Amino acid sequence: MSGAKAKADLFLELLRPLRGPLEVYCRRMLRDRSQVEDAIQSAVADAFAKFDRYAKGTNFKAWIFRFVTFEVFNRNTKHEPVVLGEIPADLPAEESWELVLNGDTFDTMLDDPDVVLEHFDDVVVDALERLAPMERAALLLRAIGEFSYKEIHELLSIPVGSVIGYLSRARKRLRIRLADYATQHGLFRTPHPNRRASGETGMCEEGGSVS
Repeated sequence: MSGAKAKADLFLELLRPLRGPLEVYCRRMLRDRSQVEDAIQSAVADAFAKFDRYAKGTNFKAWIFRFVTFEVFNRNTKHEPVVLGEIPADLPAEESWELVLNGDTFDTMLDDPDVVLEHFDDVVVDALERLAPMERAALLLRAIGEFSYKEIHELLSIPVGSVIGYLSRARKRLRIRLADYATQHGLFRTPHPNRRASGETGMCEEGGSVS
């Protein structure tokens, strides 16, 4: 077997199980979803051309995701980013959920979560698109790629502290968006203000706390 053939076979062997996650990641990251296939092909071609630099036995998943990530970043620079306003300092994500999860509705969601979750697909996609680029990248690398903080730090070339900060802000924005949507569309009931004041917010009727 020639060296070139062995190189191609190894590359394809490592790439094959990652095609699905890479496509999902690319689809959620790109502003123009019509470019998904072209972006993946371009990133994979670039990675293959530089495959001699890959150290066999190291983290190929992080290596190939890096090529796709920066291909996406380059393509997204042609589009104006959607900028969110600041998250209200007095409404952290946890409190936002407490405002909509009272005992009755929380129990209903546990009994039949699909009734609520089936409404969220488009809302989640919209919320993802409104995240800042690095927030979205960190969140999707964590959720789709299942990378550790250290791996995301290496993949994006940013400090670990920045990774944690981007993830925290991204999760907060998503939680607030989903909570707002649920309240506006009647999927949950907002507890009576007196109940919040009495400290019962987020408590199930049986007295258990919502975690």
